[in-house]
Amino acid sequence: GPFDYERGISYLRGLHKFDRLFGVDLRLSLFQRLQASPGFDAPEFYFLNDAAAFLKGAVNRHQLKGRLSLGITLGTGIGSAFYDKDRLLTDGPTVPPRGFVYQLPFLDGIADDYLGSRWLVGQFERETNRKISVQELATMARKGDPPAQRIFTDYGKNLAILLLTLLEKFPADVLVFGGGLLQAYDLFETSFLQGLQAGGTALPEILR
Repeated sequence: GPFDYERGISYLRGLHKFDRLFGVDLRLSLFQRLQASPGFDAPEFYFLNDAAAFLKGAVNRHQLKGRLSLGITLGTGIGSAFYDKDRLLTDGPTVPPRGFVYQLPFLDGIADDYLGSRWLVGQFERETNRKISVQELATMARKGDPPAQRIFTDYGKNLAILLLTLLEKFPADVLVFGGGLLQAYDLFETSFLQGLQAGGTALPEILR
């Protein structure tokens, strides 16, 4: 999301999380709090997008150095990071600006509108006029509820559509998934993989 990583200032708003940090100088705030600690030794603070940090960790954990890797985090929204030649890519012809896919045009909006938990619970509410959590929706789907199952199926199809467009320009041989929605991966795995296969591109190795 919108965050000044150089200065450490968050501009996230309206996502039902971190709203109170809007405009806060986090580097200064952390420094002031730690300065009061006994034996404080002033550290350097670096800020990194969570999906980028996730992919850097995955590269080390799974020994992916030298491999073309795409990291996707699925949670409230969708996060992304691209790795090639031992570094994270944030610009260039093969990746979206700053390596962020959440803001790419997708269907009737942007990718973030369709590929996070907000879409899952929002779609269920639009169809049934009932508000539930994504955990409750997953439980219903596993118990055989048709609307819940269909919504997860559609989610997998949408995820495949987006990733096919990314893989056209960035032909990753490894796709690394992370994020809270992976707890429901079994509910959209089939439609997602079928969607990728239907695209006719070589399937990357999938890690999660």
